[in-house]
This record gives sequence, structure tokens and C-alpha cells, in this order.
Amino acid sequence: SPTEALRITNDRYVRLASGSGGIQFNGDTAAANALDDYEEGTWTPTAAQGFTSPTYGASTAGIYTKIGNIVRVHGRLVLTGGTATASTIRIGGLPFTCQNTASQYITCGYYLNAGAGTIGNALKPLVWPGQTYIEIYQQNNTNVTVVAGTTLGNTMDIIFSATYQV
Repeated sequence: SPTEALRITNDRYVRLASGSGGIQFNGDTAAANALDDYEEGTWTPTAAQGFTSPTYGASTAGIYTKIGNIVRVHGRLVLTGGTATASTIRIGGLPFTCQNTASQYITCGYYLNAGAGTIGNALKPLVWPGQTYIEIYQQNNTNVTVVAGTTLGNTMDIIFSATYQV
């Protein structure tokens, strides 16, 4: 009895059956090289550390694209209140856990739009192995240091992007 493996729908989508091997390119027959996952979606960034009782602005939002084992996230975290703490700022809620390999934390794009602190745009966010958060660091010409909630105060607007492996 035949089993469906591929379908071309009447709205012109090509769908592989669940559990199929994926799409192979240029005659490459290695299963590990097949494109077997693509996903887009939304996620909600949170102040996972650095603040207690945070109040979020309406513009707080995130989107992601996952292709194979690479995830690209974009987000905006807007805090309009709460209590800043001396802990490192962590943006939580990433849609996927970073690969749990010590050498796999990936630096991110960044932009600090506003905040009570004076660190400007010199932010270096990191996605740590085995975690679902981005930790915020400050980078200058000579070193990298953590950014605590108390550095920025209880209001801020961070726009960021990150690419990491799952």
C-alpha cells in the first residue's frame, strides 16, 4: 500500500510528509546536510534578571526564524517600571535553548535606544550554552564587563538581534 511522502497543494505549497528526510541540494546525499526544519514565529522577551516586578511597554516583542539548527531572533525589550537590581541584565524567553557546548555562545547584534544609564550603544549581548536567555555586557576598547540593572535604572528600551545554534 502506498504511503504519501510529498504533496503539492492546490495553493502551490510543497509539503514533505512528517518524518521525511528533508531536502537535499546539489546531489549531496548526506542525511546530516538535508534541510529538514524551517520555522518562523513570535516570542516575548522578558526581563529574566536584573529587575524585580518589571513593567513592560507595549512595544516589547520578538520574532524568530529557525533554519535547521540555526536560530535568528530579533526583539525589543521595553521596561517602563519595576525595581533595578545589581544582577546582570538577562533577556529571557528565547524560543529555543542554545546548544549546550561551551564554545557555542554566539555574540549578537545590539542597540540600546534609551535608559537611565550612560553606557550608550557599547553593548555586547551573549547567548550562553544550554540557556534560553541573552546576557548583556558592555564592551569598550580594553575589556568587557557585565551590565547590571542598576546601571540602566528601571526604564530602558533595548532593540537586539542574535544568531545562535540549537
